[in-house]
Amino acid sequence: MLIYVNKKKEKYKKIKILSLIFCCILIFVINLSCFKKSIHTPLQNLTQYHSLKISQSWYDNAQSVTMFTNKKSSQAVIVIPATLNKENCIITATALYKTLTPNTKISFTKDVKQTELLQKITQALSLKTPEQTDKNLLITTDFKQAEPLIFTHKLYPHIINYKQAEKVQLPVPLQALSDTVFPTPASPQTTLDKDKLALKTFAKDYAKELKNLISSKKQNAFFAKNIFLQNARICLQNKDKTSCRTSTELSLEKNLTKALSSFSKQNPPQKLIFLTSEQKIKAPEPLNPDEGLRFSFGSKEAILLPQSISALANPANAFYILKKHAGLNPDYTSPDMNFYKFKTMEINLNDDI
Repeated sequence: MLIYVNKKKEKYKKIKILSLIFCCILIFVINLSCFKKSIHTPLQNLTQYHSLKISQSWYDNAQSVTMFTNKKSSQAVIVIPATLNKENCIITATALYKTLTPNTKISFTKDVKQTELLQKITQALSLKTPEQTDKNLLITTDFKQAEPLIFTHKLYPHIINYKQAEKVQLPVPLQALSDTVFPTPASPQTTLDKDKLALKTFAKDYAKELKNLISSKKQNAFFAKNIFLQNARICLQNKDKTSCRTSTELSLEKNLTKALSSFSKQNPPQKLIFLTSEQKIKAPEPLNPDEGLRFSFGSKEAILLPQSISALANPANAFYILKKHAGLNPDYTSPDMNFYKFKTMEINLNDDI
């Protein structure tokens, strides 16, 4: 009995199998090279972390304002946000700037709470309510209250968002009013202050993960988020002890895990303290009340947190105390001795972070 074998089909089958194997190997090699690259690529410092909420705060805070107008009608309506923060104030001012004329009478519905601020805005626009008017403007936060008026006068909507409002050049008095009512927070002056702000933002954004990591002592709380968690120096503290891990080669979770090993379940840590980057100083340079101090001499190291230094009768003694804690004679000096100052950001673990 003869069996017919289609050599052509067999050949194509082998080619398909070999192609599939080659593709699998290629994918594996690419993934492996990417993994190695990510491992050896210097990770971003934790203190350089900037939340998306900060860089795009206008997106979270700003709401759109809707103008209802008609060229053939003397009536106009502006529906504004219920809360006038700085972003919403700018959008509302832009809507008023585009709608108001010197002969416009302004009225508010009862739901509008910040009428005094809105009146200041109209005054800053140099548009006071005249005795004789040829136009009426109703300002409300509730569309339903203005709905009958809108349909009666056949008013058409025009929406203004924050991005559009930013492009409009508003009068100088209005800009001054905005800066007075909503002053810009002072930006951090020093590198340590900037680091402290970045750490505070990070702790707020990852509050749940931080608390879970400390309560469960699991090392996988951050998983893929380790891309910016290098150089995370921390201290854990309760009323009896303080455990610090200042290694700049370990991630946050590893430093936390090592620090947690010093505490028992019966006496857990009560505070998580982040340490900012450091600045090298010479002894005995004066320290600010919110600054801590770290001593390094070869393999010897000691650290004092800001609250410990503030509790001293003479804060200048911190330099001598650190040398004593490191097992040295407090009066001993060497050019190889190094002192570093830093700031801290504390989280009370008994409260919601």
